[in-house]
Amino acid sequence: MIVMRLLPLVLIAALTATAATAHESWLRPSASRAQVGQPITLGFTSGMAFPAPDTGPKPERVARLVASMAASDQPVVVVGPGPGVLEVALTPNRTGMAVVAISLKPHPIVMASVDVAEYFDEADPGPDVIAAWKAIEAQGEWRETYTKNAKALVCVETCAGDRTAMYVVGQDLEFVAMEPGPSPRRFRLSGSPNGWLENHTVRLFANGQPGRKLKTDARGIVTLPADVTGEFMLSAIWLRPPASPEGSFASDFTSIVVRP
Repeated sequence: MIVMRLLPLVLIAALTATAATAHESWLRPSASRAQVGQPITLGFTSGMAFPAPDTGPKPERVARLVASMAASDQPVVVVGPGPGVLEVALTPNRTGMAVVAISLKPHPIVMASVDVAEYFDEADPGPDVIAAWKAIEAQGEWRETYTKNAKALVCVETCAGDRTAMYVVGQDLEFVAMEPGPSPRRFRLSGSPNGWLENHTVRLFANGQPGRKLKTDARGIVTLPADVTGEFMLSAIWLRPPASPEGSFASDFTSIVVRP
């Protein structure tokens, strides 16, 4: 098990430190459908068994919360802590597909060097990250600043043919649907200077089964396996090397939840 410690004066549970082995974060709607003018809650949590909630962040850690439908902003607010989650509420004013997205403030961590190999197995680092780590590995610890991002798709009454989920919301790393409607099966992992992450590891959680690894293609697109039905989550990590030898590695975690 990867063990991480926090930098001095940082107060947060160790389990929420990063997307380490078997630990994920997600934003999940309380229902598969919403009604116009009626609030629907979504829970943001970190846990080890999607979709069961475990630990939600404090409200003050939220850096950005947005909801959009057909290029128009929708009313969405932070409600506060709930059982194992941070609750937010969307009150849609029209029918169609709503995309709700949340990003937390960047957060620093320190990890023992003996745990980095296991972390790399999950995080899928590029050659630049591996080279940067080898250059400083003898120092005995990994320093990183990470940002958590999460999205959820919410169908408001009817959303057949709706293309809202096919547009970015402006997160540094995010999954973008490649098909319209409530049940897209292809997603682009959007981020990096190239616009997407190609040949990158994506983790899939569906059908009550343990997570499994998929890969994006040369265009950054990941396709769901044919056996995936019903609710699912995709997640990924994007690691970058420090800007200087004295600096910290940087990462973005992202996930998307779909409840058709």
